[in-house]
Amino acid sequence: MKTIPSPKVRLLSLALVALAVLLAAPLALAQNTTSAIRVEVTDAEGAAVGDLAVTITHLPTGRVQALVTNDQGVIVARGLPVGGPFEVTVPPGGDYAADTVADIYLELGETKVIPLTARAATFDVITVTSTLIESELALGVGRDFGRAEIDAVPSISRDFVSTLATEPKILVDNSVARGPAVSMAGQNFRFNSVTIDGVAQNDNFGLSKNASATQRTPISIDALEAINVNIAPFDVSYGNFVGGNINIVTKSGTNDFAGSIVAVTTDDGLTGNTSDGANLGIGDFEEDTYGFSLGGPIVRDKLFFFANYETFETTVPSNSQTIDNIAGVTQADVDEAINIFNTEYGFDPGTFAAPGRSWICRPHHQPDVRPAG
Repeated sequence: MKTIPSPKVRLLSLALVALAVLLAAPLALAQNTTSAIRVEVTDAEGAAVGDLAVTITHLPTGRVQALVTNDQGVIVARGLPVGGPFEVTVPPGGDYAADTVADIYLELGETKVIPLTARAATFDVITVTSTLIESELALGVGRDFGRAEIDAVPSISRDFVSTLATEPKILVDNSVARGPAVSMAGQNFRFNSVTIDGVAQNDNFGLSKNASATQRTPISIDALEAINVNIAPFDVSYGNFVGGNINIVTKSGTNDFAGSIVAVTTDDGLTGNTSDGANLGIGDFEEDTYGFSLGGPIVRDKLFFFANYETFETTVPSNSQTIDNIAGVTQADVDEAINIFNTEYGFDPGTFAAPGRSWICRPHHQPDVRPAG
C-alpha cells in the first residue's frame, strides 16, 4: 500500500528545501579573491601521464601543494593567492622526472594552464632553455592589474582609478565634480560595482560620481595586491552591475618583512591661481596625506599578517564664490537664512565665502592575519 505524506509533512519538506536554497544563495554572489593552476602532464610522445605526483610551491610563503594527476594527466589547484611567483615540478624519487617550471604569476579569478613534459627518471638529465607556452582560462571580457602594473602607473591622488585609466574599455573622466567618473563599456558610472576582498563598496544612493561610495578612494593604494575588472563575465559569482565590476584583492604578508611610509603635502602656494589672466578662485588650501603599511610572518610558512593605515587631511575654503556672482541672491537673503538657522534651530552656519578649517579623513586600518594561501 502506497503511503501518502500528510499535508504537514509536505509543508515541512518544502520549508527545508526553501531554507537550503536561501543558505546557498549568498555563495553565488561571492566575489573571487583567489586564482588557480591547471597542470597538464604528458610524456615525450604526447600521451597523458596519470598517477604522477606534482608539487606547486608559492615561493613568498613557502606553501607547497602536492597533488596527483588523474587518468588524463591533469591536476587543478584552486584557492591560490594572486601574484607569485609559483613553481611547478615533479618531486624526485618516482618513475618520472620533469624540469621545474618557474616564475609563474597568477591573475585574479583566472586559471593558468601549465604544460609539463615528464620523462623516465633513468634517462640522463638534459637542460633545455626554451620559452614557456602557457594559456589562461578567462571568464569573459575584462582586465587584470597585478601589483607590478599598479606600481607602474603614477597616481597623484593615490587612487586605484588611475590604474583603470590605462584600459581602453574604461573611461575615466577627471573633469566632473566629485569624480573622477568611471564608465565601463559606455555605461553610466553609477551602474558599476566595487568590491574589496568580495565586500561591496558601492554608492547605493548615487551621491558620488567616482568608482566608490566615498568622496575619495576607500582603500590605500599601498594595500592593493591586484585589481580584477569584469565588464562582461559569464561567471555566476559576479552580479549586481550593468557597466562593470571592480574587484580589489588586498595584500597578505609573506615570509619577508616589508613595509612602506608615505607623506604627501600640497597647498595654494604650489598651485597656480590664474589661467590666461582669469582668476580661478582657488583660495587658500592645504592637503596632507600620510600613512604606513607593514607585513610579514607570524609563523614562517604558516601564518602571516599585513596592516595598512592612511589619512588624508585638508583645509579648504567653504565657498570660493562671492554673492555678486550668484544671480538672484543678495546679501540680505543670506543674512535672513543665517538668522533663521540661529534663532529657529540654534545652529550657527557661519558666514558666506569665509575660509574655515575642515578635515576629510580616510583612515584605513586593515589587519590581515590569515593562514598561508
